[in-house]
Amino acid sequence: MKKLEKREKNLLLVLGVILLIGAGDFILNMDSYLNFYKEPKSENASIKKTDVNNNTKKNKNKKLLASFKDWGRDPFYDPSLRVKKRVVKQKKKTISLSLKAISMAESMSVAMINSRVLAVGDQIEGYTVKKIQAKEVTLTKDGQTTTLKLQ
Repeated sequence: MKKLEKREKNLLLVLGVILLIGAGDFILNMDSYLNFYKEPKSENASIKKTDVNNNTKKNKNKKLLASFKDWGRDPFYDPSLRVKKRVVKQKKKTISLSLKAISMAESMSVAMINSRVLAVGDQIEGYTVKKIQAKEVTLTKDGQTTTLKLQ
């Protein structure tokens, strides 16, 4: 006969332990196992047993739900862990337009706004240059007029 390898011996040992545990459980709980496989004597008896079992389960569930209501609060809710939502208020974007210089000429006048040289009709930050005068520039955006003055 062939000699068993170490892993085969270990496998047999584990199976033997499982078999011993199963046999011990059967011996200790023999009544439960044997009663489980017995047929009920009549259908009425089995129906009555299930009705009684269902009623007791319903009563247990009602008692359990009532006990939850008695707690007064949710045991799994921790208000200190609540995440507060921050409301981000959108600020109106203010565009700072800075008039740096004005150059007046008969043919064409220009103004330097935010380091850009602009003539009448040019646009900057959505504003349109409408009028360039010696000491101020008039801009319009969405029907609103803004005047920038030299300082």
